[in-house]
Amino acid sequence: MKHITISFWVIINIIFLGLSSLSATTIILDGTTNPVYQNTNFVFHSNEAKGFVRLNAGFTVTQSSSAYLDTFIAVSGGIDLRDTGTLDLLSDLFLSSHFTFSNNGLIGGRINGRGNTLHLGGDLTLPANRLLQIISDAVIDGHGHILTIGAEGQILVDTNTTLTLQNMTIKNIVNSENRPMIRIMDQTGKLALKNLTMDLGCDFVFKNGQLFIHDDVIVTGTSKISYKSTMTSYIDNNSTWYFGPNTSLQYYPSAQWKDLIWMKDSTSSLFLDGASLLATSTGIRLTQGRLFLDNLVTLSSMSGQQATTPTQVGGNASTGNQPLSVDWSPDGRFMAVINNTDNTLQIFGFNGTSTPMQVGGNATTGILPNSVAWSPDGRFLAVVNTNNTLQIFSFNGASTPTQVDGNATTGTFPNSVSWSPNGRFLAVVNYSSNTLQIFKFNGTSTPTQVGGNTTTGNQPFAVDWSPNGRFVAVVNYSSNTLQIFSFNGTSTPTQVGSSTPPNAKPTSVDWSPDGRFLAVVNTTSGVLQVFGFNGTNTPTQVGATNVLAATPFSVSWSPDGRFILVTNRDSFTLQIFSFLGKSFPKLVGSVATGSPTSGSGPVSGVWSPDGRFIAVVNNGTSTLQVYNTNAVADSPKQAFSNSIVFGNSALGASANLNVHVLGGANVVIDGKVLDESV
Repeated sequence: MKHITISFWVIINIIFLGLSSLSATTIILDGTTNPVYQNTNFVFHSNEAKGFVRLNAGFTVTQSSSAYLDTFIAVSGGIDLRDTGTLDLLSDLFLSSHFTFSNNGLIGGRINGRGNTLHLGGDLTLPANRLLQIISDAVIDGHGHILTIGAEGQILVDTNTTLTLQNMTIKNIVNSENRPMIRIMDQTGKLALKNLTMDLGCDFVFKNGQLFIHDDVIVTGTSKISYKSTMTSYIDNNSTWYFGPNTSLQYYPSAQWKDLIWMKDSTSSLFLDGASLLATSTGIRLTQGRLFLDNLVTLSSMSGQQATTPTQVGGNASTGNQPLSVDWSPDGRFMAVINNTDNTLQIFGFNGTSTPMQVGGNATTGILPNSVAWSPDGRFLAVVNTNNTLQIFSFNGASTPTQVDGNATTGTFPNSVSWSPNGRFLAVVNYSSNTLQIFKFNGTSTPTQVGGNTTTGNQPFAVDWSPNGRFVAVVNYSSNTLQIFSFNGTSTPTQVGSSTPPNAKPTSVDWSPDGRFLAVVNTTSGVLQVFGFNGTNTPTQVGATNVLAATPFSVSWSPDGRFILVTNRDSFTLQIFSFLGKSFPKLVGSVATGSPTSGSGPVSGVWSPDGRFIAVVNNGTSTLQVYNTNAVADSPKQAFSNSIVFGNSALGASANLNVHVLGGANVVIDGKVLDESV
């Protein structure tokens, strides 16, 4: 890698252009005639600095404001984005060796890259617990320097956005599985790595989107990269993905697909040097490139897990009266609960070992709240209330949630709310007016409706957004129907195909993580059904119908796509079913949440983002419980076709994998390996 030291006069040309979305601004730093020298941190309040302006001590962008930068700039000192401020790049931005991200605020800020490059002039650290959101295509060029992600810090890549990291070492201190150092918001995002070293202080979980490997990408440390996305990623031609001693590549997608890591041609390489390749019972297939094995290498094809009967963690946490809905934060550290007759929203913290504890106090909601949903970036919570309102609350991780602006008016009796994967939209179904509405949220103001109302079946009870953000699923209680609606981001949703008839009185629907299936529970008939969806036609049932315990009320798909959780209100039970995509779900575990006096009436249950825990609220006893899923190693007999497979005989010689076992290599095989090269 090249090591380039950048030391410039700090020249800033921050221009709030006359874009249609911006109002007029006041020029308060005018460097168009003579240079302006600013030796203290400058604060932008929807104004502009224009021309040649030197800021020696950095600058601050106030909340909900944007700083538009339109020249080659070298910035010294700190930049403070105040959680909701945006740094908008209209050209490349050069950062001096003394540049820092401010430690003020509790969340972070945003960068609107517009395809431009952020050049590092020295090592740079994103402070601990800060979230930096990239909202359009951007390149960060390290010029040989180190980008450090502080403890539980995160770079979040927005929908339809590509982040390229190049010519640097990126290292993290510690990140939980649910808050990886880089997270792609949904399936449309991309992360490109070029001429880069990843120095892992802990496991890096890649859950969404696509990964692109260019030139040499080196993985060091003692941790693993866990590939869980359902999208295809690529090792470019003349490029090598190198895993050093004691590191691992774990292939664990949230779908039964083994071909999601592609080498573009015969010059693409995966190099395991004292490292491990781990796959679940799904297996992994590598074709047409080169695999190098050196020193002690482990190839393991049986690293999956199986859920068994859950056991409770700690004791029952007391909620407000008659809780109806619970949702995990994306980082798995908190749970949100709404209490129907108390008109309150509560946040509970969870450390993985003991009874959940409330964080802050109760936030007041509208009248009779019915549903709560956490935004994908973890900053906001949405609540719908029986008095026909949608509310957004912000949460800083430490205190009582506070409402963002005012209430949005919904249809009559909103019963369920769901965020889009990119966090920009919310879907609401209205039980009494038989409508679906989409609202847009900008992070600071009351949500506004997009398009008009869409007519649903009779008494829509639950809504869920698909993982790719293109579809919304609705189940209708009285008309016994499942509907899929498409949404283009700008207009009223339209139905895809026709309605599908579930069994009787559906109350909950959830998409599988890969977006191919939907799980539905029917409260009157007491059955679980799974429907397949191909993106264009009416959903069709997969396998047979499962008979459940009394009055199933909610359904939740595990993050790895292999299990389905059902809560049964009147039998006080949780049930876990396995599902492999072909036949009907199979019951693998069941546990009683309590009795008529302890944990009765479970009405909402959800998996934690890492799949290790289940949260459930009990309406009858006003309690929150957390269960450990007790995952154990896979035990079924493994087929060669679902092992580690080299090449693809069906595609001929063009799909061969060239395996190079270097001198002195010691290869340990745990499970099965199949060579299909011809």
